[in-house]
Amino acid sequence: MTLSTVNVPLSSWNEAPFYMTDKDMLEVQQDKLPGVVEAALASIVSTIDTDILTAADVGCGLADDQGGAIFAAIGDVIQPGTLLNRNKVARAARSCVFDSTAEAALLAMTQFTSADYQTSFPMETGMVGPEPKLGMQWWMDQNVQTHTCGTSSAKAVNRSGGYAAGTKVLTVDGGSGTMLAGDVVTIGSYNYGVASLAGTVLTLNQGLVAAVADNDTITLIDPSSTHTANIAMARDAIVFCSRPFQSSNSAIASQTISDPVSGLSLRLEVTREHKRDRWSIDCLYGTKVVRPEGVIKIIG
Repeated sequence: MTLSTVNVPLSSWNEAPFYMTDKDMLEVQQDKLPGVVEAALASIVSTIDTDILTAADVGCGLADDQGGAIFAAIGDVIQPGTLLNRNKVARAARSCVFDSTAEAALLAMTQFTSADYQTSFPMETGMVGPEPKLGMQWWMDQNVQTHTCGTSSAKAVNRSGGYAAGTKVLTVDGGSGTMLAGDVVTIGSYNYGVASLAGTVLTLNQGLVAAVADNDTITLIDPSSTHTANIAMARDAIVFCSRPFQSSNSAIASQTISDPVSGLSLRLEVTREHKRDRWSIDCLYGTKVVRPEGVIKIIG
């Protein structure tokens, strides 16, 4: 085996600051400050969540185009896992992340919610729980991305011998317009995530599942429109890295805490500015899809 490496730049820095005057500190109720801190943490975590889902959107390997009616039947629920199986992705630690519209469709599906099919009862709580079902954990997330598509009309494979399965870079011709990172194109029987289109060179996020011939059609899904980027993924397909900060000697208080589950490192720092205490929670991190085969976009 020849091992490869993937660079994951720690290029994202986020801060959630708030100020407390001396009067505020004297008058604050005992439970108020933790509430402010919780809101600051929620702001940072929501931004990180959005960045991860954005990376999954533009880095997906294959896509399941459900034609606007997300999870309309039990077969639609099964299909993302089938594509992960097709890509030989390990069955352990799979998750499906979807928006509130998709959650409503799942809650209305008897084959998904009935006690005959699972041991938990989402109809009691009004939400889809994290219990594994159909080989995945299921999570509703308000930060699921809306993808803005390119404008390209139909193109075609331009190579006399075609391309073998596993090929990621294809020469194409015909059509016009753009294809953007995260767009989805149909080639043969599969929908592939696009990495880029530069002139006549189309780069896919993952290699072709099946060989294609010269002049096979390449069709962009939802040209000049948008679609919802629900995601089914394997845990190890996406990397998240967070680096702890060094404590500041000039701050009134400075402390770094690392979450043992997610690996997220946060710094709480208190400084004095203009007769006020400035409270700041910040973090430095990076995220990237390192195995596109383990990320399936579910287009509703």
